[in-house]
Amino acid sequence: VQGVDYLDVEQVAGLIESSDHVFIDVRPAGFFKACRLKGSTNLEYTFAGEGGEAMYKSGPRLTREALEAYLQDGKTAVLFCNDAFSKTGCHRAANAAITAVCTWGLPGERIKWFGDGVSGSVAQMPELTSGSLCRKPWH
Repeated sequence: VQGVDYLDVEQVAGLIESSDHVFIDVRPAGFFKACRLKGSTNLEYTFAGEGGEAMYKSGPRLTREALEAYLQDGKTAVLFCNDAFSKTGCHRAANAAITAVCTWGLPGERIKWFGDGVSGSVAQMPELTSGSLCRKPWH
């Protein structure tokens, strides 16, 4: 997506305590409660349309308005889920970034995608995570 930067675990480690960034976990609330990035917030993302509505579980949801509010506060949003690179990977965060920029018209330079997500963090830098089920392999 034009303007959206990919972040790896090392880059996230340097930004996770930054007041200029908000880390948004787009997975369902149960996954978030079990294992998450420290200091992150949970706003579940599902794709648009009836199928997406049927997938929606519970809890706070990623919407244009919710994301815009962070951007208006001067934050850069870092979207993530599990990871996008394994055969059981999560593509919610990538799809959320596409929706944010291409459908909602939000500025790509203010949206980041953390593709390694929770799984990559547990494997590479477990100190970035929190939760009763944060252990390898996380999926």
